[in-house]
Formats: sequence, structure tokens, C-alpha cells
Amino acid sequence: MSLVPATHLDPSRRFSSVEHVIESLRPNAPTYVVQPKLLQAKVTEFLRGFPGWTLYAVKCNPSTVVLDPLYAAGIRDFDVASLEEVALIRQRYPDASAYLMAPFQPVGAYETAYREFGIRDFAVDTEDALDAIFDETGGEGLTIFVRLATDNDDAMFDLSSKFGADRKTAVRLLQQIAARGAMPALTFHVGSQCEDPAAFTRAGEICEDVTRQANVSIQTVDVGGGFPCPYPGGQTPPLDDYFKAIEAFREKQMFGPAVDLFAEPGRALVAEGVSLVAQVILRKGNQLYLNDGAYGSFMERNLEGAAINYPIRAFRENATGEIRAFNGPTTDYTVFGPTCDSCDQLNDTMTLPADLKRGDWIEFGMMGAYSNAYASNFNGYLPKSFVVVGDPEELDAAGTVVAL
Repeated sequence: MSLVPATHLDPSRRFSSVEHVIESLRPNAPTYVVQPKLLQAKVTEFLRGFPGWTLYAVKCNPSTVVLDPLYAAGIRDFDVASLEEVALIRQRYPDASAYLMAPFQPVGAYETAYREFGIRDFAVDTEDALDAIFDETGGEGLTIFVRLATDNDDAMFDLSSKFGADRKTAVRLLQQIAARGAMPALTFHVGSQCEDPAAFTRAGEICEDVTRQANVSIQTVDVGGGFPCPYPGGQTPPLDDYFKAIEAFREKQMFGPAVDLFAEPGRALVAEGVSLVAQVILRKGNQLYLNDGAYGSFMERNLEGAAINYPIRAFRENATGEIRAFNGPTTDYTVFGPTCDSCDQLNDTMTLPADLKRGDWIEFGMMGAYSNAYASNFNGYLPKSFVVVGDPEELDAAGTVVAL
């Protein structure tokens, strides 16, 4: 299987700060600024706090410039959703484990994952998917997670609108998995950017109920993702509150220490470790045109229900050629991207410095989640440049952190 290169990283691009990036490159294309030290700090926090195994959700940001610091910090398990992601992990990190946790796959994908890549862990929420797994793999040595639907109004995106079995279906699936010789397990997802730790408690109660009704032995419960990033203006509890809620439901009689816990964090690990440097290319009054937009790094912000604000800094070249941050009075702008499509517009206005002009740069912080992962090549404007910021002693020749 051929792979599209995950990044366009210039190994010489190693910088001490965002100002240094702009001053050195004067970038006129969107540029992702990766801070491996921040990425690794989030991994350390999660590995120390979560009472189980941590599977990074590759879909959130598949760039190897991001994956490598996560791996260096101790991530050895990955939640993958496609053969392309399976191949990426298997080829780059041969000693890592991959779990194919999307509840359905294209025809033939289960066979390829099983026979070519050695995948043994799958997820289902229907009998059709379960039959497909057994038909394509033969069923030997499998652990199959039944994905449960959850109801959570405290998440930015309710993923149960697409995935998840109701309790009656889940009971039936668990019994069929056990009867066919595979190891039954459970998984759920409380929704992306969940700001209520109790959502995990409620989902854990559903797990307990369907396990009791199915009367099967459960070895693993995967609590999925949903762990939030503290975007400006949000009411985000600390991660430790989520860990305590999850540990509390495991301590119930049915889910004691003998049951393994998995988690699939994405946003919580990578959002804060990557920022985006975009440039102003045109201004018409309070209409601002950037070299990145709705078809690029800001696609998630435009999704229905999204409530994402980014920390923002503006930069300008002064009369002596130095790059300096500036602020002052602000105003609300309607923001457009660079493509020829009139739909390339951010849904809500952005509050930015009032005197922005063509050639200024804006750094959007906390852009590590669902930015480059969502970006398209529409009109030829794919954001694809990555640079790395870190102390010189932390960077090797490839621009990745080698020590903290």
C-alpha cells in the first residue's frame, strides 16, 4: 500500500519561537508550528493520570511531526480508523499496537487489516459488521468491542448520532461474539470536547447494565475519546476530574481491577502543541482575507455545533525589518479564506486587532486538533508546511525533540 506523505517538514526548519519562524521565513503560505515539548507534556499528564492504556486517536492529527513526539513520550498504542492509518502506524512504529476501532469498514478492509497488518482488535455496532469481520478474518484470536450509543448534551459533537448500538442490540452482539469464540469487549464515545466528566460515569453505567444482561465476561472497556482542550472562553474541567470519574465506575463490582481500561484521546494530547501562522492577504473594511480558511485548517470551526476559539497573536514587520507582536484596539472581522469559492468563509466573526493590513501575520494557537487532518487541496491551497519550535538542545537533525 502506498502512503501519501504525512508532512512536508524541512529538516532545517528548527526555531526558538514563533517570532523566529516569521522573521526567518516570512511565510506567505499557512505554516503549522509544532512544539514537541508541549505535546510530550500532555502525553506525560495522560499516561500518569489515566488508569489504563492510552491509545492516541490518529484521525485527530496524523502528521508524523506530531506523532513522533507522542511516540517519544511513551505512546505505544494507537486508535486507527482506516487501512491508511493502520499502514502509517505499522510502518513508522513497528513495535506499537494498533486497534481498528471504527464500527464499520469498506469491503475487504477487515481481511487486509487482519492478514497483512496483524490487527486483532475491532469494533462493531451491528450484526452486519460482526458477520463481515468473521467472514473476512476467520475469527481466530479476535477481541471485538461493541460500541454503545451514549446520550450527552455536554459535548461539542455528539458522535452517537452516527455510531453506537442501543442496549438491546449491544446485549445481543456481546452474546454472539462470545458464542463465536472471540473475546467480547465494550467501547463508547461520550462526544468530542466533552466538558462534563460525569458523562463517563453515565456511559459506564450503560456498560455495566448491558454486561449484566448479556451475562458474558468482559475483559476490556474502552472509554473512547472526548477529553477536552481548554480553549479560551470554555468551561473545561482539568483532566484529572475525568480520570477520577472513570476510575470510580471501574471500582464498581463488575468492573474491578481485573478489567482493563482503554482511552482514545486525540484533542487533549495534541491541540495545545501546534499553532498556525496565517497571513493577511487582503482587507476590505471589516472583511479580512487570509491564506487559510474554511477548506483548510479552519474546517472544524465551521462545523455545525462547533464552539472553538483560539488564542491569537498578531505580528508585523517594523521599519527596521524586525518582526514584532502587536495588539491595541480590536474589531470584529468577517474572515474569508484564499479560494475562489464564496463559501470559504468562517461562520462567526473573529475579534482581531483593528489595524490589521495585508502582509501581517496571525498566530492561531491550539490548532493541533482537526486542522491539517481536515484540510483539503481545493483550489490548490492545501496547508502543508510544518516547522518545529524548541530549545536547541532538545532538537535533533530532524527537528524533533530528543530529550525533555
